[in-house]
Amino acid sequence: MVDAVLHEQGHNPYQAYRTLEAFLPWVQRKDWQELLDTFARCVRITRDQPELYEVDPSLFVEPATKALYQAYKEAETRLRAERSIDTLFQVLEDLKPHIRRFFDDVLVMAEEEELRKNRLGLLQAIGNLTKGIVDLSVMEGF
Repeated sequence: MVDAVLHEQGHNPYQAYRTLEAFLPWVQRKDWQELLDTFARCVRITRDQPELYEVDPSLFVEPATKALYQAYKEAETRLRAERSIDTLFQVLEDLKPHIRRFFDDVLVMAEEEELRKNRLGLLQAIGNLTKGIVDLSVMEGF
């Protein structure tokens, strides 16, 4: 947990300490691993991509993709208003059913390049929600 927080907030020891204090109750929850796993799916499928892709909502075809994008935009707005670990995990909880539905209903690595890059871009955007707060990729079980 310390490494995860310091990766993003090592420049501000006091804020890192406060974030770490708020992080602990989340990790102690019974559903922590489920929350981490759901988020990790977005990051793992995109981490080997050579670039960040733009997201074009007009290219979304499936209802699951549209729903995930809408939930992402709401999450992004909430995090812009309050950039804290509690807000982060609250929005990730809200995103969880949308992420699951997306992976159940949509083939991310579509043959059509434009669709594939757009889907990857959406997942990259979700993965970037944690920037400046915590690097969950260093957590055990990620």
